[in-house]
Amino acid sequence: MENRIVVLLRNESYAVRYIAEFASGTTDENVLAEAVDAAELLLTADKDFGELHFHQGLAHQGVLLYRLPKLTTAEKGELILRTLRTYETELTGSFSVLAPTKIRIRKR
Repeated sequence: MENRIVVLLRNESYAVRYIAEFASGTTDENVLAEAVDAAELLLTADKDFGELHFHQGLAHQGVLLYRLPKLTTAEKGELILRTLRTYETELTGSFSVLAPTKIRIRKR
């Protein structure tokens, strides 16, 4: 996640723990375990989290994988914010993929 997106979400009163601020270089497994321990939704652009969930069966509290390669950082932030506001309850416990024109939410 990019720092400007973190700032946007924090300014909108979302509690955001940004791994790059305190544990840069940690493994994806540790990131996922931290999110589970804190009962938090994991917001990521890293497709490896799909592997951890679908192929390795690792638990999570919810993952929102965003695939927004052609959008500016500001556009990504606004779309992510709008998605969180609109689908907040559905995202909990789901593995979701956000694209520029759609969201796919898969419950466990």
